[in-house]
This record gives sequence, C-alpha cells and structure tokens, in this order.
Amino acid sequence: MGSRYGSLKQMDGVGPGGEAIIDYSIYDAIRAGFGRVVFVIRHLFEKEFREMFTPERFGGKIEIDFVFQELDKLPAGFEVPADRTKPWGTNHAVMMASGTIREEPFAVINADDFYGEDAYRTIADYLRSVAGQKNHYCMVGYEIRNTLSDYGSVSRGICSVDSNGNLTSMVERTKIERREDKIVYEDEKIIAFKDLDPQGPVHVLVIPKKHIACLDDVKPEDHELMGHIMCKIGEIAKSQGLENGYRVVSNNGDDAFQTVKHIHFHIIGGKPMGWPPFPVQE
Repeated sequence: MGSRYGSLKQMDGVGPGGEAIIDYSIYDAIRAGFGRVVFVIRHLFEKEFREMFTPERFGGKIEIDFVFQELDKLPAGFEVPADRTKPWGTNHAVMMASGTIREEPFAVINADDFYGEDAYRTIADYLRSVAGQKNHYCMVGYEIRNTLSDYGSVSRGICSVDSNGNLTSMVERTKIERREDKIVYEDEKIIAFKDLDPQGPVHVLVIPKKHIACLDDVKPEDHELMGHIMCKIGEIAKSQGLENGYRVVSNNGDDAFQTVKHIHFHIIGGKPMGWPPFPVQE
C-alpha cells in the first residue's frame, strides 16, 4: 500500500459518498462470492487503515484480516540491498500473506486499481471450476485500448494466448499512449499507430525511427533493426486482437505504389482476406 503518490491514495475518497477504490473492489468481490479479504499493509499506517477499513464498513458481509509487508521480511539467505527503501512488489506481498491464506482459492489485486465487476466474476467462476485442485492459475486481461491514460504514456504487459485461452507469453511494453484516439506503441527503435486511411477493421503502421527510404536501401548494419521490427509486428498484432491471422505489407518503389519514402510496414487484419489483394489494373 502507498508510496509514489505521496500519500495513501488507497484511502482517498473518489466516489460520491467518499468511497475509496478499495470499497468498490470489495463490493464487487462480495457480489462475485468472495468471503474474505486479506489486506497487505505496512506498520507505518496500520492504525489509520484499521480504523477506516473495518468489517462494519462492509456490512459484515466479508471477513477481514491484516498482514504486514516490510522491507526486511525476506527468505533466509537474502539481504536488503543498501539502496532499497520501499517494500517489494506483488510476489512479496503474497508471500507475506502465505501464513494467513488457508487451503482455499484466492485472487490478488492492487488496492489502487479499479477492475470492474466482470473481473471478479470471471476469477470467481474459474476458481470454482478448479475447486479442490492445486496448481491452477488464471488472470483477467483487458483490451489495451481500455487501459490507456489521458494524461501520458503507460506501461503494460502484453499477453498472448493460444486457441484454448492459455497464456503463452507476457511482455512488458512501455510508452503506450493514445494520440487522437489512436493507440500507439513506441520503443527506442520503432513507433506504431493506426492508419489514417484503414484498409481493414484493423490497420496499423509500424515505422522505424531510423530513416531508411525503402527495402532496397536496407544495409547489413540494419539487420538488427529489421529483426526487431519483425518481432514487434507479431506482438503488436496480438495486442490488437488479431489472433486469427493478419497481413503484413511493405510497398517498395513506384510500381508498388510507395507514396511515403520512408520504410514502413502495414499490419492489416480483422476479416478474412483473399489473394491477390488488389485487382490488377490494365
């Protein structure tokens, strides 16, 4: 709980009646069938937190416990780095709760994030489906366009799944932002954004920041960049929901109707495609 915000934003009122984000989370969890919440907090603000988040606050409809996450609570053989000043992350928080969580399925959330009712129902339904079993895990994902900020770029974990919905990869992407309602991916080498004249339900342009006029001008020293682009095209396509296939187009030269003299790649998909892609004009 707490830190970068400058105060305990988890306790700040955001609702019309002064409700905190936690209030909404626990309300949705109760409706989904969860019966217990374990708060992972620090001793620094224990008194204020306990006074605010009581069983009575939630109508006595959910059991409440508290555990403490402190910097020096580490497994045997580990030491706190000299420059470390704040507690560890989510995995460490779960470890702090390991002695309190019973032999029961559980979900983990961040106290300062709003997830929505469907997220809790989705998790609860899955946990019920594996009741009595061990080593089963799941998470709720969101379309990236629904998680962007109006106040700057964000970092997100881009997830890929197989045909059965099983997670196959998760890669952190930084500097994702909305520009004129168009999702943009950007790193130190490329930028990707929605085409202004889309030729399909999904049409994204991927452009290297280094100027290369066309494919004919790619040099041996550009091999790493081109490989980077090819790897990112797949990730960007999946982030746009193109799980059933897509087409990658790079026009090269006048006969290919290359109108922009800077190499770029079109990711087009969202519907079945035929071949040839365009009618031949005499």
